[in-house]
Amino acid sequence: MEHIILVSGKWKVQKTKWLFEVDNERGSILVAANEDTRLEDFVKIILEDYGVDIAENDVELRYLLPKQNQHKQSIDTPPVKIGNDRQFYAFLGLCKVENVRLCVEFKVNRIGGKGAVEDQKQPIQGDEPLCEDEEDTDEEGDRLDYCDDSDGATSDDENFTTYGIPPDHVEEVQGSSTNMISARVLKTQEREPPMSISDLR
Repeated sequence: MEHIILVSGKWKVQKTKWLFEVDNERGSILVAANEDTRLEDFVKIILEDYGVDIAENDVELRYLLPKQNQHKQSIDTPPVKIGNDRQFYAFLGLCKVENVRLCVEFKVNRIGGKGAVEDQKQPIQGDEPLCEDEEDTDEEGDRLDYCDDSDGATSDDENFTTYGIPPDHVEEVQGSSTNMISARVLKTQEREPPMSISDLR
């Protein structure tokens, strides 16, 4: 059984050198593990001991090689990441011969974080004002509700506009024209003399 020291913080790159900024509030914890421990279970223990919500956070485990091995590597070599059981067991084997500190970095889960952001962006129903285009459309529709054509004129209006006779005077004018024609016929009949019997023969 190996007792592993875990330190919470965040990795940063300063020029060409990797540095780990320690989170003083969370600090460090000591966790026991062996070759029978799975990485998934190991991560759950870390989350529980640090009191971090499993559903909203992911854990990244990284460590730096011992100093005697660092001179063989390039100065800009990033820290070694533990992402599966095989890599975790390799780290446990290294801990048997070297005192290696395991660095823990918590990151917000993409699913949880994305859902929270989308919920904040959702508008409240009923608070959105009407657009100017919608208001104009409604006003135009009210003005044209009683019209047959889109230009605001009925078919009867168009006929009277063509002849120049307003609709209110149609019956009166038509009646006057009829009376005038009847009067002319009567006058013509009065002027003609009565026909004689010889004319009829």
